[in-house]
Amino acid sequence: MIIFFIKIEILKKSKWLNLNKIIIAKITLYFIIIFSYQSLIDCKLLSKVELKKTDFRFIISLKFNGEDFRYNKQYLLMKNLDSISITKIRFYLTNIEILFSDNSKYMEKFSYHLIDLDDNKSLEFVLKNIPKKEISNIKFCLGVDSITNVSGALNGDLDPRKGMYWSWNSGYINLKMEGNYYNILGNKNSFEYHIGGYISPNNSLRNLSFNIVKNFKTNYKINLVLDLGNFFDSFDYKNNRSVLIPGAESNKVMDGFKNIFKVSNNEN
Repeated sequence: MIIFFIKIEILKKSKWLNLNKIIIAKITLYFIIIFSYQSLIDCKLLSKVELKKTDFRFIISLKFNGEDFRYNKQYLLMKNLDSISITKIRFYLTNIEILFSDNSKYMEKFSYHLIDLDDNKSLEFVLKNIPKKEISNIKFCLGVDSITNVSGALNGDLDPRKGMYWSWNSGYINLKMEGNYYNILGNKNSFEYHIGGYISPNNSLRNLSFNIVKNFKTNYKINLVLDLGNFFDSFDYKNNRSVLIPGAESNKVMDGFKNIFKVSNNEN
């Protein structure tokens, strides 16, 4: 286009050519139409080149002191020789984001996953049709965000019939863990943690972020390993046997639970 306008200017200044302004306008319009049409064709061709897509798998594994976790089994704590038996664990993973090496990102829509050990299928889920590019980082939340909490009861994994909604407090339970502990004499005591709350300073939502190591940037799955033994090693469960409302103790429970999330590079 620039070369064309230069040529027109040269022609206008030539003594032997005295083109009418209307003719010049028509010629200019002609070239503009040709240029625009070619640009449109180029855009259509580019749009046909679609980025390859793939699925991304989340796999959650629970351990206790490195051993595969099972409900109702007693696990020994070396710090005080108490034994722990867990009868229920449920928690939410939400707002999943996948960041790529080119600084673009994928955000899952309606990103709410209830992990429930009573339902083995919930321990693995798939994100569909993510861009097939090199992954640098994965982010997600432990718990349900405040906007969703004030939206009322929803469906899917947020359905109140899942047992993770406080009707009395109009909000979601981010973590539910129940069980028993036994001292060295065999005396039994129960514990129960129902952790929720979305208003500061007792907002129990926790953010997690994991960088993906080089050899796994195109693996398109993440193995999340939670060792529950680490939680009970760090938390004073004897003096906090029942935490059922938002507050300072519920924050401690959620912080302790967040800290047991690790990424395993195991391919299995």
